[in-house]
Amino acid sequence: MQHILQLTLTVLLLQICIVSVSCDAKYVYQCTIENCIHGKCYTNNTVCVCDNGYKTFYTTNNTNAENIQHINNCNYKQKSRMTAFLLELFLGYATGVGYFYIGRISLGIAQTVFFWGTICISCCIGFIIPNDRGIQLVFIIQCCFNIGICIWWMIAFVSMITMKINDGNGIPLY
Repeated sequence: MQHILQLTLTVLLLQICIVSVSCDAKYVYQCTIENCIHGKCYTNNTVCVCDNGYKTFYTTNNTNAENIQHINNCNYKQKSRMTAFLLELFLGYATGVGYFYIGRISLGIAQTVFFWGTICISCCIGFIIPNDRGIQLVFIIQCCFNIGICIWWMIAFVSMITMKINDGNGIPLY
């Protein structure tokens, strides 16, 4: 009898998840205003369905079965994919600001260092070899690195607008 009840609740939960746009219900528990922060309780207060732009962010200390009643659902405001896209489109080429916005700090630093590093290397080569050969070498280095940076930049803003990238916590962009 208990298995039938669990199966029924699971099927009900899946039906709500399929119908709703944003469903983060992982456990069956008592849904209240206190633990369904930015969402609504459904199915006799056992399922919390998040509002648009919010997800449930489970940390390692609150995914245990014993702590189910203490989970705050819909507790994480998702990063805007449009904001990330616009930041990357207009400022990201030289700064990686789109990655910084979504919390992918290491990628933002890498993009910034890659861009400004090539400029510094080119300037150093220009000072070391001040003749025509040095100018040609600087031009070749700049062209190669700029092609690489341009490809990286295009992949970055396309992945941000098409939601192919998650934020720094692994949550999809909104």
